Amino acid sequence: MMLRYYEHKEIPQEFRRAILDQSGENRIHKVPIETCNQIIEDIENWEAEAQKLQEFEVRYQYATGPEQSIFTQGVWDANIELDRITEYGENKSVTAVLLQAGRPIRGYVKGRTIHDNSSIYEGLGSSHGAERTVYMTNEVR
Repeated sequence: MMLRYYEHKEIPQEFRRAILDQSGENRIHKVPIETCNQIIEDIENWEAEAQKLQEFEVRYQYATGPEQSIFTQGVWDANIELDRITEYGENKSVTAVLLQAGRPIRGYVKGRTIHDNSSIYEGLGSSHGAERTVYMTNEVR
């Protein structure tokens, strides 16, 4: 860990509340500066990861054309682009996939929308509290 702030008075206000919440202290000067720096580093790492989840890509290819990509920020814009490319489900000659942070989350092939059927509860069994698995397609298995 790199020491970022040497004194408590250097710490910006935007981090002070998070430091107090995570440390359980009432005053910032009661929290060791090393702990403050570690909490700030954790916050920045979390924000960077959260920012990656807002990066969407729509990859598509028409039957007679090359593969193309459109990059968007946010799921709303990505869904709009996917609808535009597939002509709102009417174009059956296009193949498209919607990716979030590089991971496919939805596809479109021959006029059909394909959802990811994986689940974080798959393979846990009922002894771990997963009595049934509900998939993105709302079917129950």
